[in-house]
Amino acid sequence: MPWGTAARIASKKRYDQSEKGKRTRQLRECLYQQKIKKIVLTFYGKNKQSKCCWPKCNVIDLDMLTLDHINNDGAKHRKFVKYHLYKWIKSHNFPNGFQTLCWNHQWKKRIKECRRKQRAKARE
Repeated sequence: MPWGTAARIASKKRYDQSEKGKRTRQLRECLYQQKIKKIVLTFYGKNKQSKCCWPKCNVIDLDMLTLDHINNDGAKHRKFVKYHLYKWIKSHNFPNGFQTLCWNHQWKKRIKECRRKQRAKARE
């Protein structure tokens, strides 16, 4: 080991354990997650753009876009995926079954599904 390397390693370790080091790591992780989110939402977005897939919707704000399970099996899928969904999708080469929706249309889809189930129950 070159002279001083052990001291530099010890110094870096102390910095990483300090409050400033923790904030730096948290910021780096947050920026990385935002980057992954943009990649995933763009892949599943309308025309491969980070855009809501709902017809006639033009929302492009990443803070307002979400990932939707097309077959409404998100609860089942969340039990299977043990870590950050966007990272999981990227590491599994962007599997089928997802689309990008804005928050409003995510809720609209959920409301429509609930109404469909209520009508089905009423017919029984």
